[in-house]
Amino acid sequence: MQKRQQIGRKLAKVFLLQLGFISLAALSGVYAAKRVLEGILIQQALRDEAEHFWDHYRTDPSFPLPDTRNMKAYLWPGQNRQEVPSNLRELPAG
Repeated sequence: MQKRQQIGRKLAKVFLLQLGFISLAALSGVYAAKRVLEGILIQQALRDEAEHFWDHYRTDPSFPLPDTRNMKAYLWPGQNRQEVPSNLRELPAG
């Protein structure tokens, strides 16, 4: 009877260990996919938004700058950067 209990405990330990490793692998995979896809999707969305703006701006210089919940654009011709927030003034163009 004692041998059965020991085997049962060993099987439970192995099962729990296996469950832990599978969970860790699944979570790591989901996290890695999230990071990669998020980066790709955000970059593509920003490129598309910029392309859309510049296409319209070329034909109509009064086309409004993007101003949404997720993005606010600033544009200054020449050297006048006073309309840009102070923490962004020293950043390079782009």
